[in-house]
Parts: sequence; C-alpha cells; structure tokens
Amino acid sequence: MDEIPKNITFVTAFINIYETQFEDKSIEWRFNKFREIAETGIHICIFISPDVYYYFIDNLSNYENIRLIKVLNIKDTDVYKLINNTNVSLPTNRNQPKD
Repeated sequence: MDEIPKNITFVTAFINIYETQFEDKSIEWRFNKFREIAETGIHICIFISPDVYYYFIDNLSNYENIRLIKVLNIKDTDVYKLINNTNVSLPTNRNQPKD
C-alpha cells in the first residue's frame, strides 16, 4: 500500500439522524466501519452528535489520525434551522426510511 499523504485531511460528521435503526446498521456497525477507515492512517477531522460521544471515545479516541472537532446537535446546525423553517418537500422517488 502506498504511504498516506500527510497534507490531506478529510472532514466528516458522525451524527445519528435515525429515530429507529436503519436496516441492520446499528451505531456499533457504523463505528466498526469507520474504524476500518481510521486504521488506514488517513487524517480525519470529525464532528459528532452528543449521543455518540462515548462510542467515539471508546472506539476512536486512540487513533492519532482522528481529530474530534466538535460535539454538536443536528438541531443546532444552520442547515437544520434553514430546512426546518422553510416549506421543503422531498422528491417522490427517494429512499423512504433513509430520507
């Protein structure tokens, strides 16, 4: 495997948006998949929701290439506030449980 470039950082979020588990993908399953990415050594900055904070601490805090940026509630994001305060309709053809 080629060496991971030191000057590239990915930014992502791990925010639990589901009221009920989507398909067979539990939070544990999602963290296991994310751990596979973390083990590659790529640099990742991550935002997480409060309800997954301890999953993060227990599963990913020991990776030096993973940096927790902020714990935030999705309802505090500008996008959520914008969508929540406007009349937005989702397309008819979509993934019903996920969207």
